[in-house]
Amino acid sequence: MGHAVVMDLPRHLNAIVDIDVERRRARVQPGVVQEQLNRAAAPHGLMFGPDTSTADRANLGGMIGNNSAGSHSLRYGMTIDHVLGLEVVLSDGSRARFEPTAEVRAGTLAGAL
Repeated sequence: MGHAVVMDLPRHLNAIVDIDVERRRARVQPGVVQEQLNRAAAPHGLMFGPDTSTADRANLGGMIGNNSAGSHSLRYGMTIDHVLGLEVVLSDGSRARFEPTAEVRAGTLAGAL
């Protein structure tokens, strides 16, 4: 293992920023618990796909980090199947947005990733 910084994201970055019912999308911070998102989405007939057994304590950031799935992954898919984009801070302090249509500059850490 190399050097690392451990960040307690659920303490401060735990907001559901937006649920766009028409587009069936949500913007959340990494500390949002899966069950919290599903409760907020349920009145609209929506849910975050991976059906994990740890939904009451699994943070979306951690689920993205390990590509969580659940016992119903054949039906609902894995986390990667439901993430449309990420706004991140990289190890060199730079910010990047990763999504299928993102343009990244060559010679940057984001470009290398």
